[in-house]
Amino acid sequence: MSSAADSQGGARRPKPSGADEGSEFIKSLFRRSDRYEVIDLVGQGGMGQVYKAIDRELDEVVALKLLKPKLSSDPGVIARFKQEIKLTRKIKHKNVARIFDLGEVGGYKFISMEYIDGHSLKDVILSRGPFSLPLAIHVFRQVLAGLAAAHEEGIVHRDIKPQNIMVSRDFTAYVLDFGIARSLESEDLFSVGVLVGSPAYMSTEQVLRKEIDHRSDVYSLGVLLFELLGGRPPFTARSLVAAANKHVTEQPPDVRTLRPEVPEWMAKMILRCMEKQPEARYQSVEEMLREIEERAAAEGATPSATLPGTAEPAISAGAAAIADSLPVPQETVPPEKERPVALIAEDDPEVVQALRSKLEALKIDVEQVPDGVAAVDRAVHGNFDLLLIGSDIPRLDGVEATRILKNYASTRDMPVIVLIPADDSTAQNFAYDAGAADVLTRPINLQALARKARTLLEL
Repeated sequence: MSSAADSQGGARRPKPSGADEGSEFIKSLFRRSDRYEVIDLVGQGGMGQVYKAIDRELDEVVALKLLKPKLSSDPGVIARFKQEIKLTRKIKHKNVARIFDLGEVGGYKFISMEYIDGHSLKDVILSRGPFSLPLAIHVFRQVLAGLAAAHEEGIVHRDIKPQNIMVSRDFTAYVLDFGIARSLESEDLFSVGVLVGSPAYMSTEQVLRKEIDHRSDVYSLGVLLFELLGGRPPFTARSLVAAANKHVTEQPPDVRTLRPEVPEWMAKMILRCMEKQPEARYQSVEEMLREIEERAAAEGATPSATLPGTAEPAISAGAAAIADSLPVPQETVPPEKERPVALIAEDDPEVVQALRSKLEALKIDVEQVPDGVAAVDRAVHGNFDLLLIGSDIPRLDGVEATRILKNYASTRDMPVIVLIPADDSTAQNFAYDAGAADVLTRPINLQALARKARTLLEL
């Protein structure tokens, strides 16, 4: 995910600096390397950008994960970057993305890693909705298997969420990004009292900044399974901090309130994973795997790691339906517009009216959507020059929506302004990390909005 970016050149839609580096600059930088040829920017993460490239020495396509330039000189971040390599290379499993090497080019640190032709699990859920029961079991079991291999090495992931699971076209699942993981044998890089992870998926002890072990991953797996079946996380709130606090103060809902057809044993599995006290949860991922296999065998199903194309018809059909429904970023040049167009994603009608009036006074056309899912869908398939999105809108908060949009070629360069509560500094930091060009605090200063819009759109 890129940080806040200054506007660059361009006709009507300026490119943030991160996106500019993500195209010609990075390609030219790697031309100095005899080994790698960068093809395209394919994703962004909290520590940097990910590029598809050709490794001439290995003669195969790989992914290159570049550290943000401003972080390259930070010894603590470099230590974390190296830790990710050391940890992940210890894990030998087909459901964990392989890491090959650490390198540097033109002052940029990067990891070379396995390239996966697919989408994040978050994108698949957003584009398709809740998974069928057979397909959910098929994908979830692979995640469990990959994570079990990590736990066997004494490694806790600490950030299990759909964004960190890649799903290939044949619906093989890969666990990614052990960037904030820690080895239970190495305590020096991470200490109690430091909040790491993603608020919607954090275990109770993570939110409370208490000691963390493999049972924290078990908690996050319960949240993941709930979202696979229900189409959204169990806890939603109007701010990231509020969402995190619900993991401490509220009991999770039964997923059957959203999907009545979910078997009772599976609903109970989610609730047991999400117990507040680690002692009350499953004590290992292997225990969860055994229960899934026993239940499936009793019901006449076999949730094996067989690929969907050769598995039971229900899984194969589900995989094909989801693969066919995935949004494909359009690389065609959009038609020229007479006036720039802004998309507003906000559920407060007074805020929407104020934003609309100010933007229209600047000769900017305006469209509106009520929630984050609609914002992602409309932005990917539309032709907008600016997005203003609330950090606390329903269904998908503005920060996560921004993060997703920065992974699509058609919206990667679209500047996003995130609207956040005045007292929520955490949301502001998350917004910039997600790739927002700027933020505005409520109550909205319309003069500040006008200045930012003119700068970003070069009016």
